[in-house]
Amino acid sequence: MSSESRAVAAVVGLLIVPLVVSLAWILVPQPARPWAEREVAAIILVPIPAARSELVERVELGVERGSPTALLYGGPSGVVERVASSGDPAGSGEVIMTVGGGVVRALVADRPLSGPVSLESPEPEIQAVAEVLVAAGVLTDTTAAANPDAFAQAVDAYALQQGWVPPEPGVFDPGWVIWLGPRPARLELNVMLGVPAEPGQVIGQTTTPVLALVLGAESPRDATVRISGTELAVPADGRLTGEELSNVDAEVPPDGTTFSAELVVRPEQPVLTVATSSVVRSSDGRTCVLRVPPGLDPNDEAAVRAHLESVPVEVLSGTPGLQHVVGELVEGDAIVGNVSVDGLPRGC
Repeated sequence: MSSESRAVAAVVGLLIVPLVVSLAWILVPQPARPWAEREVAAIILVPIPAARSELVERVELGVERGSPTALLYGGPSGVVERVASSGDPAGSGEVIMTVGGGVVRALVADRPLSGPVSLESPEPEIQAVAEVLVAAGVLTDTTAAANPDAFAQAVDAYALQQGWVPPEPGVFDPGWVIWLGPRPARLELNVMLGVPAEPGQVIGQTTTPVLALVLGAESPRDATVRISGTELAVPADGRLTGEELSNVDAEVPPDGTTFSAELVVRPEQPVLTVATSSVVRSSDGRTCVLRVPPGLDPNDEAAVRAHLESVPVEVLSGTPGLQHVVGELVEGDAIVGNVSVDGLPRGC
């Protein structure tokens, strides 16, 4: 072999030998390296923030509406001298208009009065009239309506105050009020000042009332809905109904089919809010935390591993980028986040 051939062979050998050694390293099984080197270089610690006593989220409520109620005037003939503003919410006893010097007030009840009201009338009608008399300042409170003398005197005082004549002494004329429906409502009035009002005349209607606000099936039931500072308990079926809605009816857009509100959950345990990616749970609902003892160096991985604990947690709900959790977590803990086995770092 010539010197040139030997030189070429030496160069080829220098190239082939490292390649063969590399292939052997890849193909031949290697001993398992320690877990810390194989899966993660260091433990990541996410400090747990201070706990809160309530969890607040924005939710969209469905809006169920009923038909508006026609406002029917049944009092004596007279010229309209005063009219309440349209759009204003009206409750029982509030003034709707003044006719011929007499004040016509709102009546809130399950149904309109069936006729003149005395102490022989059905109890719901007596109580409804009592609310009007209290609002007019001629009766101290609705419980006084149970006293025959007090009720009759209040009715007569009210008639005298308005310049009207009662059907009989102590008997309330249903024409002195206008029925709004089962709960306070906003008004749309079409009566004008200076125009005569006649018995049986329709003077307007209530706006389309909100019958119910409906919470989605996925939302918790052990919660309250907060609307403009008013909190309403969520019933089992998720439908908020009843007189409580009168406090928030003005907040709901007249033609809206959904309404945004705050959902407030107050669990038995304090709520912790952390980044979504920081809570990794195992199949049995546990996560790994470092319960930091005094003097522990969080950068000392061996010391950290010796103080890891697996604790049960429950994820209540979440918002973009956040998770709300409860469990055996306390302020000062740190959630461990790294490559995991069955959801938890090995050794936890």
